[in-house]
Amino acid sequence: MNIDIALVEEGISRVNLVGSLDVSGAQAIERDLSAAVRVKQQLIIDLSQVKFLSSQGIRALVVNAKAVAAKGHKLVLSGPPPQVAQVLRVSGIDKVIPVYDQFDAALAAVKTPAVD
Repeated sequence: MNIDIALVEEGISRVNLVGSLDVSGAQAIERDLSAAVRVKQQLIIDLSQVKFLSSQGIRALVVNAKAVAAKGHKLVLSGPPPQVAQVLRVSGIDKVIPVYDQFDAALAAVKTPAVD
Protein backbone atom coordinates (compact mmCIF):
# COMPACT_ATOMS: atom_id res chain seq x y z
CA MET A 1 0.00 0.00 0.00
CA ASN A 2 1.30 3.41 -0.98
CA ILE A 3 0.08 6.75 0.29
CA ASP A 4 0.54 10.18 -1.24
CA ILE A 5 -0.83 13.32 0.39
CA ALA A 6 -1.21 16.49 -1.65
CA LEU A 7 -2.65 19.88 -0.83
CA VAL A 8 -5.65 20.56 -3.10
CA GLU A 9 -6.23 24.05 -1.80
CA GLU A 10 -5.84 25.86 1.51
CA GLY A 11 -7.15 23.62 4.28
CA ILE A 12 -8.04 20.66 2.00
CA SER A 13 -5.77 17.70 1.24
CA ARG A 14 -6.18 14.68 -1.01
CA VAL A 15 -4.89 11.37 0.33
CA ASN A 16 -4.25 8.98 -2.55
CA LEU A 17 -4.09 5.32 -1.57
CA VAL A 18 -2.72 2.71 -3.97
CA GLY A 19 -2.82 -1.04 -3.36
CA SER A 20 -4.64 -3.29 -0.91
CA LEU A 21 -6.01 -1.80 2.28
CA ASP A 22 -5.69 -5.01 4.27
CA VAL A 23 -3.80 -5.64 7.52
CA SER A 24 -0.36 -4.87 6.11
CA GLY A 25 -1.73 -2.02 3.97
CA ALA A 26 -3.40 -0.39 6.96
CA GLN A 27 -0.17 -0.67 8.93
CA ALA A 28 1.80 0.80 6.02
CA ILE A 29 -0.30 3.97 5.89
CA GLU A 30 -1.06 4.34 9.60
CA ARG A 31 1.73 6.79 10.48
CA ASP A 32 1.32 9.05 7.43
CA LEU A 33 -2.46 9.12 7.62
CA SER A 34 -2.44 9.87 11.35
CA ALA A 35 0.05 12.69 10.76
CA ALA A 36 -2.17 14.14 8.03
CA VAL A 37 -5.17 14.03 10.36
CA ARG A 38 -3.21 15.94 13.01
CA VAL A 39 -2.07 18.77 10.73
CA LYS A 40 -4.67 18.99 7.97
CA GLN A 41 -8.21 20.26 8.12
CA GLN A 42 -10.45 18.66 5.51
CA LEU A 43 -9.35 15.33 4.00
CA ILE A 44 -10.48 13.56 0.85
CA ILE A 45 -9.28 9.96 0.78
CA ASP A 46 -9.05 8.84 -2.84
CA LEU A 47 -9.80 5.12 -3.01
CA SER A 48 -9.83 4.88 -6.81
CA GLN A 49 -6.65 2.77 -6.85
CA VAL A 50 -7.48 0.56 -3.86
CA LYS A 51 -7.89 -3.05 -5.00
CA PHE A 52 -9.05 -4.61 -1.73
CA LEU A 53 -10.54 -3.34 1.54
CA SER A 54 -10.49 -5.49 4.68
CA SER A 55 -11.89 -4.91 8.16
CA GLN A 56 -8.49 -3.59 9.25
CA GLY A 57 -8.60 -1.06 6.41
CA ILE A 58 -12.12 -0.05 7.41
CA ARG A 59 -10.92 0.42 10.98
CA ALA A 60 -8.12 2.74 9.79
CA LEU A 61 -10.63 4.86 7.86
CA VAL A 62 -13.14 5.07 10.72
CA VAL A 63 -10.54 5.89 13.41
CA ASN A 64 -9.15 8.72 11.31
CA ALA A 65 -12.58 10.01 10.30
CA LYS A 66 -13.51 10.23 13.99
CA ALA A 67 -10.27 12.09 14.76
CA VAL A 68 -10.96 14.61 11.98
CA ALA A 69 -14.57 15.07 13.13
CA ALA A 70 -13.41 15.65 16.70
CA LYS A 71 -11.46 18.64 15.39
CA GLY A 72 -14.60 19.95 13.68
CA HIS A 73 -13.47 19.04 10.18
CA LYS A 74 -14.52 16.53 7.53
CA LEU A 75 -13.05 13.36 6.06
CA VAL A 76 -14.75 11.91 2.97
CA LEU A 77 -14.00 9.02 0.62
CA SER A 78 -13.76 9.42 -3.12
CA GLY A 79 -13.88 7.13 -6.15
CA PRO A 80 -13.95 3.62 -4.69
CA PRO A 81 -13.88 0.90 -7.36
CA PRO A 82 -17.02 -1.31 -7.44
CA GLN A 83 -15.60 -4.06 -5.20
CA VAL A 84 -14.44 -1.53 -2.58
CA ALA A 85 -17.72 0.42 -2.79
CA GLN A 86 -19.59 -2.82 -2.13
CA VAL A 87 -17.55 -3.48 1.03
CA LEU A 88 -18.27 0.07 2.22
CA ARG A 89 -22.01 -0.45 1.62
CA VAL A 90 -22.24 -3.93 3.15
CA SER A 91 -20.29 -2.88 6.24
CA GLY A 92 -22.37 0.30 6.64
CA ILE A 93 -19.32 2.54 6.52
CA ASP A 94 -20.96 4.64 3.81
CA LYS A 95 -23.44 5.69 6.54
CA VAL A 96 -20.59 6.82 8.82
CA ILE A 97 -18.16 8.33 6.30
CA PRO A 98 -19.55 10.07 3.21
CA VAL A 99 -18.57 8.32 -0.04
CA TYR A 100 -18.54 10.09 -3.42
CA ASP A 101 -18.06 8.52 -6.84
CA GLN A 102 -16.22 11.56 -8.20
CA PHE A 103 -13.45 13.70 -6.71
CA ASP A 104 -15.26 16.94 -7.63
CA ALA A 105 -18.30 15.89 -5.57
CA ALA A 106 -16.05 15.00 -2.63
CA LEU A 107 -14.31 18.37 -2.90
CA ALA A 108 -17.63 20.20 -2.93
CA ALA A 109 -18.73 18.22 0.14
CA VAL A 110 -15.72 19.19 2.25
CA LYS A 111 -16.20 22.83 1.25
CA THR A 112 -19.81 22.80 2.47
CA PRO A 113 -20.14 23.91 6.09
CA ALA A 114 -21.36 21.23 8.50
CA VAL A 115 -24.98 21.52 9.62
CA ASP A 116 -25.55 20.89 13.32
